[in-house]
Amino acid sequence: MLSLLSQLIFKKFFLPHSLNLCVFKRELKNFVSDFLSKRFQITEKNFFESIEYIIEEIFPTERVLRNLKRIFENDYYLPIYLETPEDFLKYFEVILKISAFSNYLTDVMVRNPEFLTRFLSSGELHKDFSIHDFTNELNQQISIYKSFEKKIDALRRFKRLHILRIGLRDILNLCELEQTMLEYSLLTNSILEKAFQLSFEINQSKIERKKIPSYALISLGKLGGLELNFSSDVDLICLYNNPDEKYSSEVLEFYDKVVKDFIKICTDTKDGSPLYRIDFRLRPDGKYSPLARSISYYQIYYETYGRDWERQMLLKMNFVCGDKNLYDKFYRSIENFIFPRSSIIPPQVFIRRFRKIYLEKFSEENSSAVLNLKHFSGGIRDVEFSVQALQLIYGGRFNQLRSSNTINVIKTLSELNLIENNLALSLTNAYKFLRRIENYIQLMDDRQLHTLPQDKDKLENLVKYLELKSKKEFDLKLNTTRKIVREFYEKVFGQEEKIYQLKFHSSKIYDKESFEKKFQKLINLIEEKSLNHLVTTQSEAISDFQERLIKALKQSENPERLITHFIKFISNLNTSFQILELIQNKKLFTLIAKVFEHSEPLTNSILGDKKIIDFIFSGTIFDLKNSYSPRRINEEEIKRFVFQLMLNFFTGNLKTNQVSEEITKFIDQILISIIQKKSYEFDLSDKEFAVLGMGSYGNFEMHFKSDVDVLFIFHNQVDENTSEKFSLNILSEFRNIFKLFDYFQIDSKLRPEGTISKLSWSISEIEKYIHQRMRIWEFQAYTKMRLIYGSEELFDSLVKLLQNQIRNFSFQTIAMEIKKNRQNIKSSKISFEQNSIDLKNSSGALMDLQFLLQYKILINSFNEKFIGKNFKATIEQLSKSDKIL
Repeated sequence: MLSLLSQLIFKKFFLPHSLNLCVFKRELKNFVSDFLSKRFQITEKNFFESIEYIIEEIFPTERVLRNLKRIFENDYYLPIYLETPEDFLKYFEVILKISAFSNYLTDVMVRNPEFLTRFLSSGELHKDFSIHDFTNELNQQISIYKSFEKKIDALRRFKRLHILRIGLRDILNLCELEQTMLEYSLLTNSILEKAFQLSFEINQSKIERKKIPSYALISLGKLGGLELNFSSDVDLICLYNNPDEKYSSEVLEFYDKVVKDFIKICTDTKDGSPLYRIDFRLRPDGKYSPLARSISYYQIYYETYGRDWERQMLLKMNFVCGDKNLYDKFYRSIENFIFPRSSIIPPQVFIRRFRKIYLEKFSEENSSAVLNLKHFSGGIRDVEFSVQALQLIYGGRFNQLRSSNTINVIKTLSELNLIENNLALSLTNAYKFLRRIENYIQLMDDRQLHTLPQDKDKLENLVKYLELKSKKEFDLKLNTTRKIVREFYEKVFGQEEKIYQLKFHSSKIYDKESFEKKFQKLINLIEEKSLNHLVTTQSEAISDFQERLIKALKQSENPERLITHFIKFISNLNTSFQILELIQNKKLFTLIAKVFEHSEPLTNSILGDKKIIDFIFSGTIFDLKNSYSPRRINEEEIKRFVFQLMLNFFTGNLKTNQVSEEITKFIDQILISIIQKKSYEFDLSDKEFAVLGMGSYGNFEMHFKSDVDVLFIFHNQVDENTSEKFSLNILSEFRNIFKLFDYFQIDSKLRPEGTISKLSWSISEIEKYIHQRMRIWEFQAYTKMRLIYGSEELFDSLVKLLQNQIRNFSFQTIAMEIKKNRQNIKSSKISFEQNSIDLKNSSGALMDLQFLLQYKILINSFNEKFIGKNFKATIEQLSKSDKIL
């Protein structure tokens, strides 16, 4: 039976020749006449009409026939479909559309024809799969195998199985585009979860410590929005729970290895193509940084260094696998970064700039840029960037907009009356039309392409795939779609120009009507709060205040932000006396306006804490004398101290070195107070130990994000158990004081052997370490040490040990080692942006000057005049000693 069928199909019907539709139908008719009509005992006319109807749904070409031939040749389940005419027609429609619309699915069918048999017999083509459906089935299939390699093969097979099902549902039009994108995203999530779990388990089996901090694998981009293409890159980041300081480096190395193995699993081309193309380059610090970091590191990074493009990127953030509570905690911690209430630079500005730069580069590198579905005018990116701009504008006010899915956000924008209902509908249809084309292009050959096909075969089959009548109709619909998208894009981003054109008292505003309402609200608020104290002078005072406010708004680059902050500030004022002071004190008003305009950290402190507002009006904000006491330090005192320093630095009352000195004195007093308390508890004399400050803390160069580095040294007679507990207690109490803050974190990582060693060291142990193992970079670190509290004798002994040992090195050796250390640091600090300048690590920057001074100190045998001093003081001392040259 099969040999006869093969002869009819391959010798009559599928021999390569110049084909057109008429030839195709004629050959098929011969096939029906010779075999099928006899087998099924039906009239040739009725059967051929059904066949002809199916053929009309594709554009027949030699490529299509070759694909069809390959499927027939390899489908050993073919007899099942020859039982009845209905079975054959159903089968024929499926494989014909596979052959026409996807070379990739054709390859899957050739390799695993049993997949189609399952789907046609089970009804799964008409079922919407959930993440649980995918996960449960995958776990069941993986559990069959014991070896790691077999499990990975099962992952690949599972993807082929369900990419066929999802692809078939798409090309047979059995579900909406949203469901196609959702199911492929969920399939990808389940596979990535299992791949990461396998990588985690195999790495955990190689280490002694079994208690590893939990992790969260996080998706970005299309996967984050659950709108993945058939051949998209998968953008990911990975973070883990904060480990104990003692094991932080070990945990970092562990997860770095886990992620590397995970990437290897996904990108292995054993099957001819990778499981997925994985991209971790969007992580903090870029492609040269560790592949995973602690949640604290990520939080500090985004709060301190997060850039506008990263805010836009994180709109698409979503959970893949791991610890969901950890993911939720991380999301809550950076939610205000992603969705600020206001922004100095409107989102349209930086998004449009980024898009312009990218398009210029893309057009230079790609001759077919004008055909690129993703990047041409009115394309996919125009929809997504417009929607993301509106999310960034309004997401701070409307939590409903904090979604990662483009279509859902368009719907929500309509529900919130931020765009018209008709516009939302037409924009959604336009986006779905563009994404369907993109799906076809990528499903064809499993390649990440976005260029419209130009050969007649694939272009005409695209028209059939979209169920359009002709290429002319396709061109018309595409042009209409692009026009809708581009008009929406210009409507959103055209407002960027209006920001600088619309005038309210000559200030630059976004929405004139809204701005006028806010201005009136502010004046009404002042009148309401100041009513009891202004009385007869109320009108004149408010009028004067209004003039100053208008002047400030004229000069502001973002008047909407400024007026919004003033409304919140005045709403938070506790007394009418404070209102009166703000209205009458011109210097105070100017200061507040300047802060709101130019300093987000200070603004957040003022608007987020009413006690800080009271402090501003206390009259002591610029008085640093006796401004704090280490014996009454609490959360409020720390906030007040940091705010006071930041504000004084912001206004120019304090220079950088003065800020550093104030922070150092503040830390000194707290630390000394703790040390005195603990020395009493442990019955230790201050002659028996010495606590040293190291790094920026040791040489009075602290800033607001500096760590507090300390070193503990003990006399030889002090019991090691006592010294270790004493040291640990000091660190713990200090950390407890600052546990609610992300600054002034204390550690002792510069001790001998680093973080893997014990905390406390006797002077004899240090002496042995210095003589046997101490390297030049450690000598460099010790040039910044100073005694904080304890035995001067111990400190002097340490200095002498260092002096004696450094003399054993030649000047040339010291210079070579310092140069090597500098190169290592520089190579690890390469900037994410090629044109950016790192003031600390770039060539000729602060690090080079610092290393030069350290070299001078080392070749002068650790002269006590030079160590433990800040940059300026070190240079002055070297100059006085004729050692600068």
